[in-house]
Formats: sequence, C-alpha cells, structure tokens
Amino acid sequence: SVPNPPRINNNDGVSREKLSKQRQETESVALSQYMTLPVEQYALVPMPLNSTLSRMPGGTTSDFELVVPPVTFLWLEVQPVVHAIVTLEEDRVRIAGDRCTLRGSPFISRVRLNERFSFNVES
Repeated sequence: SVPNPPRINNNDGVSREKLSKQRQETESVALSQYMTLPVEQYALVPMPLNSTLSRMPGGTTSDFELVVPPVTFLWLEVQPVVHAIVTLEEDRVRIAGDRCTLRGSPFISRVRLNERFSFNVES
C-alpha cells in the first residue's frame, strides 16, 4: 500500500489571497528599499526574456547597457542595444536613454538604419 501524501493544514485561517497580498506588500517594501540604495550598489538582477543589463565598460557607475533579445519582423532580425543612465533622485530613480543601436541582419548596416532614427526615453 502506498502511504498517503502529507496534508497541508491551514488551521491559522489565512487565505491564499491574504498570503498573496502580504507577499506583494513585502516585495514592494523590498523594492522600495532597493531603489533607495546608491546606484553604485545596485546589483544587476536577471532580466526578463533573456535580455541583459550590465554596466558600460569604461562608463560611470550610472551607465548601463540594456541588450534586448533579437526580434524578427518577416525576414529582418533586429536587436536593440540601449545605453541607459540611472540616477537616484530624492524621491525617485530616474532611468534615461538617448542612444540605441540596432544590431542583427546585414540589412541594418546596408541601409544605415542606425543613422535614420532618433531615440530618447525616460522613466
């Protein structure tokens, strides 16, 4: 005879919704505390969708490079690489970027696509 698996008893009366809300509040506090650290102390966390975020070689402690995974449009593969500057202000973290380079298919260089757009983002 196979033993029965152990049962999880919820005798404390805490619902899944309440546990989920507590977890979100804890994560929010942790994120808020993390975001108030000096930029130099930021740990580079794993990024979604296999993108990467790393410090710019030779840059300041505020200079980061964000590499987005390649995206394919019909026959054209494009991989954006963004230079981002992260600054800590009194009440927020400011992330700005004014440079983006497209990598990918040879077509990008052939038509000099990187010379044909401007890029500016701030959050």
